[in-house]
Amino acid sequence: MAILQSGYTAEHLARALKTEEEKQAVRRNFQELSRFWRQQFAARRINADIINDRQLLTDLYRYNVLVLPLVHCMSDEQIEAVKAFVDANKGVLMTHISGNRDEEGTERHWSLTEDITGGRPIFDLRLREGSTFHQMHSIGLTPITANLAPGAPISIASFDAPLRLRLREGRVFPAAVWLPVDEMHTGRVREDTAIAFGEYLGGRFVWMGFTVNGVGPQRKNWERVDRIIDNAIQWVSHRAVMSTMPWPEGRPVATFAIKAERDIARGASVQRVFAEKGIRPALLLSPDNLSINQMLLQSMRDSVEFGLHLDITKERQKEGFDTAFEQRLQRGRNEFRSILEIDVTSFNLAVRPEPGINHTLDKFLRMGYEFLWIDENDSYAPEIPPIYNQPLFRRLRTPVLFFQSGNPAKLYPDFNPNQEWSTAQRRDLLSTWIRDFEFTRSLNALHTGILPASAVGTDATLPILSEFLQHVRGSGAWLASPSEVAEQWRHHESLRARLIESARMLTIIVSNDSNVALPPFRLRIFPGRMSSSVSVRAERIYVSIPEHVINTSEGYIDLIFSDLGRRENRIYYVELNLPRDR
Repeated sequence: MAILQSGYTAEHLARALKTEEEKQAVRRNFQELSRFWRQQFAARRINADIINDRQLLTDLYRYNVLVLPLVHCMSDEQIEAVKAFVDANKGVLMTHISGNRDEEGTERHWSLTEDITGGRPIFDLRLREGSTFHQMHSIGLTPITANLAPGAPISIASFDAPLRLRLREGRVFPAAVWLPVDEMHTGRVREDTAIAFGEYLGGRFVWMGFTVNGVGPQRKNWERVDRIIDNAIQWVSHRAVMSTMPWPEGRPVATFAIKAERDIARGASVQRVFAEKGIRPALLLSPDNLSINQMLLQSMRDSVEFGLHLDITKERQKEGFDTAFEQRLQRGRNEFRSILEIDVTSFNLAVRPEPGINHTLDKFLRMGYEFLWIDENDSYAPEIPPIYNQPLFRRLRTPVLFFQSGNPAKLYPDFNPNQEWSTAQRRDLLSTWIRDFEFTRSLNALHTGILPASAVGTDATLPILSEFLQHVRGSGAWLASPSEVAEQWRHHESLRARLIESARMLTIIVSNDSNVALPPFRLRIFPGRMSSSVSVRAERIYVSIPEHVINTSEGYIDLIFSDLGRRENRIYYVELNLPRDR
C-alpha cells in the first residue's frame, strides 16, 4: 500500500498564506492526512508506505493500492503513472479531488478524478454554507457500505469544503449521498453522490468527496467511517467483502398493523382487505372490548397477530413508566389469555422510549412481551428505523417496529372518514402511501404502516387501501408478519460470521451465540473477482448446506442459511473459478 504525500499540493496551499508561521502550519496539517491513512492501515495490520512526488513516478510498481488524500496538484507524468497503475489491475482510493491542478498549482480544465470516476466533481455551495455540519447518508447493499444500516447518517464539516459527484457512466455506483433521507429514492442519487466506487480500465477505485479532517467528532460517525474504510480497502485490493443481511429474503420488507383500539368492527373491515391480499397484519386492541367482541375476534385468529393497544400520551410517558402502567400491561395480557386464549406478545407506545428506561424494557421482556410498536402520533415525515444504532435495544435484543405513514387524519387536517371522497383526494392519498413505501423499499429498509381503523375502515378509504396493498404485493417486497420481523431482529445480533480469503477459495465461519436456533439468514459476499462458476462445500454441517444464489451481473454471491442450531459453528468453503489474471 502506498500513500502519496503531495509536496506540490502542500506548497500550493502554503502560497495562499501570508506569514511563514501560517505556511508551516498548513504544511504540517496537510502531512497529517497521509499519516492518518498510514495509521488506518497499521490498525488493520497492513503495511503502508508514505511516498513523495518523485517516488510516485519511480516506485509505484511496488504497490497494489494507492491512496490520494486531497492531492490537488499533480504533474502530467504523475497522472499518467496513476492511470497505468490502475490499468495494471490495481486499486486507488481518492479523497476530495485529485489532479485538478498541475505541479505549479495552475488550474486544469479537467482532473484525474473525472478521468477515473467518469463523473463531474462539483463544489456545491450548499455543502459549504449554512450549517456547521452536513450529513451524508449511506446507500444499503453496496460493497462499500456493507454492514451499515441503509440511510445511516455521517456528519461532515462545512469547513472541509466537501464535494458532490455527478455520475455519468454505468461503471460507477453511489455508496453514499448528500441527499436528505426522504429524497434518496429519487433519481438524484447519481447527482449528489458523496462516496462512489467502480472500475476503471483494469482496476478498481473508491472516491470520497471529503477528507478525514472533516468527519464529525461523534463516536457514531467514526464507527461508520471506520466500517466504510474497512470495506473500501478490501474493494480496491480486489478482496472479498461480506455483509450480514438483515432479512433472509434478500429484499425489502413490509409489515403492517391495524390500530383498532375500540372500533373492532371497522378493524375487521380493514383486516378483510388484508386477507384478500394474503397479508397477515397485527391487530392492536384495547382489552376493554374483548369480551363483547369475542366471537368476531375468534374468527380472525388465523389471519392477524393480536397486540395490545395502550393510550399512553407524551405527558404520561414523561412521568415515567410507573407501577400502574406495568399493571395495565399485565392486565391486558391476562385479558387476552382468558378471553381469546392467546398470549399477546406486543404492545404500542405513543412515543419512543428514551435510553433511560433500560430497566423498564427488561421488565417487559420478563412479562412475556417480545417487541414494541412505536406509534409517533406527532410525526409524519418518513424516517429510517434506527434500531441497529441503538445500544439499548441491541443489548436487550428487543425489536422495535417504527411506524411509517398511513393515517389519513395526519395528512389532512379536515379529514372526515365518513365523507365521500373525490377522485382527486383518493388519488392523492394513494400516491402518498405509495411514495412512502417506495422510499423505504428503495433503501432496502423496513416499511411499517399504521392504519387506524377509525380512519381507514370506511367505504371511502377501503378501496384505496386495497389498491395500495396490491401495489405492495406486486413490488417484490417480503410481506412479513410483525412477529417474523421481530424474530429476525431479535436474533440478528446472535449471528457471527468471519471471512478468510485465499487465492481461489473463500472460507466462511458462521456461529450462533444464542441458546436458541436461529431463523433463516443471508450472507452477501462481494468477491474480489468472480466468474460464473461458483461451488459451495461444507465441513461440520449438522443439518443442511445453504442454498447459494449466484448473481454475476450484480457482482455478488448470496448464501442463505437455515437451521443454525444453538451454540453451533459451521465452516463453508466457497470455491471460485476465478480469471487467470488474478
